[in-house]
Amino acid sequence: MDDLRWLSRLAAVLTIAVSVWLVEQLVPLVQMFGDILLLFFLAWLIAFILDPIATAMERWRVRRALAVLSIYVALLVGLALIGLIIGPLVIVQLGQLAQGLPQLVSSLPTQQELTHFLAGLGLPTTDLSSVYQPNMLAQQLQSAAGPLVQGALAVATSALTTVVNLLLVLIISFYMLLDGRRIVWNILRVTPAQRRGEVILFLSQLSSSFGGFLRGQVIQAVLFGLYVAAIMAALRLSFVAVAALACAILMLIPIIGPVLSLIPPVLAALGESTTATVTILALLIPVHFMIINFVTPRIMGSQVGVSPLLVFLAILAGLRIAGPLGAFFGIPVMGVIVGMATILYNRWRAGEELRKRHQARESGVAPDAVHAGADRPDDGT
Repeated sequence: MDDLRWLSRLAAVLTIAVSVWLVEQLVPLVQMFGDILLLFFLAWLIAFILDPIATAMERWRVRRALAVLSIYVALLVGLALIGLIIGPLVIVQLGQLAQGLPQLVSSLPTQQELTHFLAGLGLPTTDLSSVYQPNMLAQQLQSAAGPLVQGALAVATSALTTVVNLLLVLIISFYMLLDGRRIVWNILRVTPAQRRGEVILFLSQLSSSFGGFLRGQVIQAVLFGLYVAAIMAALRLSFVAVAALACAILMLIPIIGPVLSLIPPVLAALGESTTATVTILALLIPVHFMIINFVTPRIMGSQVGVSPLLVFLAILAGLRIAGPLGAFFGIPVMGVIVGMATILYNRWRAGEELRKRHQARESGVAPDAVHAGADRPDDGT
């Protein structure tokens, strides 16, 4: 029995070593076809997000093909409306931002103006030189924002390439959503019977972790982006579409995204007046507080099922391995790993319990007595 256990452990170690070697051999191949794999990956993400809608429509006795077709027709119509309404506005505002950046930087309030404004509100007026330096901030904005805006403008104006890639991703995701169950069934059919349970558990954990994480991130990003757009429009600030879009994109970044998403509207308000800056901060900080303390922990805890320490570990490890995309997808990957480890550990404990009971029956000892003896604390005698 002990020899078999050691052989099993040796086989597990060899399997891990061979898996690591295979991953190292596949990395150059993945890099070679990275752009194609990225298209399929994005298509899989879209199909993954839309699958619950198709499943819900099936419960309403709508056939799968009709449900998927209806979802994508609505999606295409929505994207077309967004592109026709928001797209030109974003391009125009990006051009205005690139041209008016020097004027925007020069309009930032000085330390004396900010100190006087805070004193008028009855707030403490300590030395602000350590936290607010307009000259240094202006230099940093001019050196970093210029190339960033020009790059964003170039991406936005390359409409043909963007539209083609988007349509290609949508077409691939359409077939993935339509034939996803058939693909899973084919995978299970070629899987050995004794391993089908593990594959089903892995797919279930994958669906739970990735699905909950992605849907939660997209929902909170869209809601916060719309909220920022409404607040900035109500205050009649400039660059509403650009700032709201930037906020929504930044909100997709785990943990630090909600903090970074405050920067675009605040910078836009700084270019208008100090009063607008304080007003928008007063309106955004409560919502930001709710997202940080209620929405995000709920998504990370209940949906993904990992602790905050593992969340930070997943972000740092993903950033080191695959850059920004690794930081974004590190959390659901960690959720899959933790979930599978928990399932396998529980199975191992159940197997050990059965083995002990089997040995107890062979030795003529009651299984309950053996279990009670194992759980009884040592009295030192």
